[in-house]
This record gives sequence, structure tokens and C-alpha cells, in this order.
Amino acid sequence: MLSDILHSSHNVVIDGKTYEFAFDHSAYAALEKQTGKSIYEFYDDLLVKHNILFQETYAFISAGLLKYHTDSDISDLQNKLRKNPGLWHVIKEAVCSAFIDPLLPPEILLHTKKKVPAKKRKKSKTPDITG
Repeated sequence: MLSDILHSSHNVVIDGKTYEFAFDHSAYAALEKQTGKSIYEFYDDLLVKHNILFQETYAFISAGLLKYHTDSDISDLQNKLRKNPGLWHVIKEAVCSAFIDPLLPPEILLHTKKKVPAKKRKKSKTPDITG
């Protein structure tokens, strides 16, 4: 169960390719280095303002893809975003969730994690034995 809580990657599919966004210490450090802003400033921007600067989206993409993708994959997605800026709105939720989830205390994640609904039992028809 703990591994489910700590695994906080989020996938998006763009042009048939799956991109897996995950933030860990390395990703946070890369984001801070590229932008000069702390992760807590971004955390505040995302939770209070519900937005980041468009120029920062490239750094978010780069940092979020570091764990599972090559530099070529990262560059390809950034180029797609340059050609189609509206693409950010398609991937924004997944990227922001991947960024925020590891920063939340596990107690909060335990209470907000979606529960899978239990399967309903089928009512068995009892044969009519009247006779």
C-alpha cells in the first residue's frame, strides 16, 4: 500500500506516444535550477493561483520527464508545445498532479486516494419448487 502512495507518476498520450511524468528530488532540483524559483513557490502558484507562467511550462516538462524519458523525448514534447501552445491545457492536469502528489503528506493521500468500487453480487434466482 505504501508503494502505491509513493508512486506518483502520471501518464499522457500525445500523438500515440505515452509520456510519464514523475517528480522526485532530482526533478525538483532540475526545476529549481532551470527557473531560479523554489518548488514551494511553484506549489503556491499551482494551488493558490492555479497557474504558472507559460515560459515555465518547458521547465516543468523537462523536469517531469527526466525520470523515464530521454533528452530526445523531452525535446520532442517541448517542440510540440512550441508548435501548439494549447497542448499545455491537455497535459497540465497530469503534470501538475505529478508535481504536487509527492509534496503532500501521506496521511492526506490515504484519505483522498480513490477507492475502487466493490463488485456487486449478482442475485441468484432460486428455482421455484412449488409444485
